[in-house]
Amino acid sequence: MMNEGRLEDVMTATVLPWAAEMGVELDTEQLRRLEIHLDTLWQWNKRMNLTGLSSRDLVVRDLLLDSIAAVRFFPSQGRYLDIGSGGGFPAIPIKILRPALEAYLLDSVQKKVHFLKEAVRLIGLSGCMVIRGRVEKLPTPLLTASYDRVTARAVAKMPQAITWSAPMVKAGGVLVCFQGAECDSEILSARDTIEANGLCLEKVFEYRIPGKPSPRSIVILKKET
Repeated sequence: MMNEGRLEDVMTATVLPWAAEMGVELDTEQLRRLEIHLDTLWQWNKRMNLTGLSSRDLVVRDLLLDSIAAVRFFPSQGRYLDIGSGGGFPAIPIKILRPALEAYLLDSVQKKVHFLKEAVRLIGLSGCMVIRGRVEKLPTPLLTASYDRVTARAVAKMPQAITWSAPMVKAGGVLVCFQGAECDSEILSARDTIEANGLCLEKVFEYRIPGKPSPRSIVILKKET
């Protein structure tokens, strides 16, 4: 059971060891920025439902740790699009830990867009644009096939998420998919969609979130050149 005390204690007891296990070394400034994100999200969550999670520690366990697990698959520089950013996961933690990335956070819900803009402002993130819109109805600032990395966490089943996301990935770029215990069946159901969108399965990274019984996976789909 994760510590329900101060956020600083949760970061020290849970987030720092997890980051180290994932090969990520968090400095003091990155920790401060992650805490601002979590604090801002929790304050907004009291007024409107941004995550559907009932405690701050669940946000850490179910959202932040997943985001940190994915950082290893992101370059230090490049263009990154997150589709359906919601409460800012995984995009904001990834941007904090890969600050030179040019990040675009896309969401169709106005209240989530307001939150994302406020979080980006309070954290002090530069090179981070929040856009309201749907990926299937491309907003003007977005260009197809121009992103080194694309994520679409929990927006749809894998075949649909790939259909929406793959056109945004440039040749040689990567679509990063987050999957739960049914990862193998999801990949199987998406096999034809993966091939039809010019992607190939490069890697499946399996891990377990502390305190959760089921494994999780990050699926790396590379756009063929």
